[in-house]
Amino acid sequence: MKLIRNIVFLSCFALLLAACQNDDTTSNTKNKDLSAILSDISDKYAVLSVGSDSKGM
Repeated sequence: MKLIRNIVFLSCFALLLAACQNDDTTSNTKNKDLSAILSDISDKYAVLSVGSDSKGM
């Protein structure tokens, strides 16, 4: 019984790790500047105002 429980646990753990893998790490929005992103958003949604943090992420 303990062996079966360990096998099920390891199988679930392996499935979880496999599901968390991301093959596509490139993003086409990574290199866009803020004005280009805002113009894309404003085409679909009404943007009332935009603010930024002074901390600079």
